[in-house]
Amino acid sequence: MGPEYRDSLDLVRAYRAVHAYPLKSVTMGLRHHARKAAGGSWLDISQRLKQLPTITDKLVRMPKTNLARIQDIGGCRATFLDQATVDTAISSIENRAVRGPSWDIVDIDDYVDERTRPDGYRAKHVIVRKHGVQVEMQFRTSAQHNWPSLLRASTSLSDLASSRAAPKRGPLNLSLQPLRICDDTKSARSIGRDSSKL
Repeated sequence: MGPEYRDSLDLVRAYRAVHAYPLKSVTMGLRHHARKAAGGSWLDISQRLKQLPTITDKLVRMPKTNLARIQDIGGCRATFLDQATVDTAISSIENRAVRGPSWDIVDIDDYVDERTRPDGYRAKHVIVRKHGVQVEMQFRTSAQHNWPSLLRASTSLSDLASSRAAPKRGPLNLSLQPLRICDDTKSARSIGRDSSKL
């Protein structure tokens, strides 16, 4: 692992850390809107910062992607009983964005009605900008939430079966390219400087 890769990794760590406070703030707002939409019925709220190996894996697999364009480094999720409550919560968040400076909505990805995926994944994602970074809010029903878990479990079983049947292969190539973090070196340095103030 050369110095260029180590420097890139330090910038990824720093940029990830910058998302912690905005994520906490967005999750608090999500909790408010979700409770209002649910009106006393069941709901579940969770949040997470994307793990460092997951971020670096994506940057290595997709060398044209830069760190600033990954929308879900900070992510929170609201899970409801039904789609109507999901849509009510999203409308509430959109109305709040229009009324005041809580956050700016960057994008809404609808994987339920508009952009259904062949793997069966269903959810609605609202990407907001808070304190200069993007945070992803996911909205699902409990049935939609259970689907990825079932898919992962079935994939794991399939991989296990095929690995037992497959012949042994040679060692993996673990060489890594330096990570592309931003479109230019100046932006990358500014991320490092800004994160040192936290």
